Amino acid sequence: MQTVTQAERQREFLSWKFGLFLHFGMSTFTGYDWSSGYEDPALFRPARLDCGQWADAAAAAGMKYMVLTVKHTGGWCLWPSRLTRHGVQQFVNFRNGSGDIVREFIEACRSRKLKAGFYYCSPGAYGGVPYAHPRPPGTPMLHGMPPEARDRMPDFMHEQLRELLTWYG
Repeated sequence: MQTVTQAERQREFLSWKFGLFLHFGMSTFTGYDWSSGYEDPALFRPARLDCGQWADAAAAAGMKYMVLTVKHTGGWCLWPSRLTRHGVQQFVNFRNGSGDIVREFIEACRSRKLKAGFYYCSPGAYGGVPYAHPRPPGTPMLHGMPPEARDRMPDFMHEQLRELLTWYG
């Protein structure tokens, strides 16, 4: 079995040259750049989400890959994580809380021969800035993670990344 080095992977990525980064999530529907994690999940309501449309546009433009933000500063997950319900399971106005945007995204990429990537926002101090959705007074900052992750962020993050890479390839 041949081992691929990091430098070889970087050269391969650079050879793709042109791709699409999709920042889609809760903040798409709130008017803020960043989410706090305290938004009403009913706000998430893409009426006609079609990941195939994104992929068609990327392919028509000659792009080689697409990257989807699968979890951003509010900790809202765009896949049905087993570790939290802080995501698509609560989005009652999207596929009645049974959606899986990551699955739809991956299938759209694969069917159009586009490489797919995930952007998973790491924990940080995401709050108190004018472009972040305000959190209710007296609530703790979630640091970009679902509430269940508060006391075990590194382990929680690794478990969610394992879900993403195992379930979606």
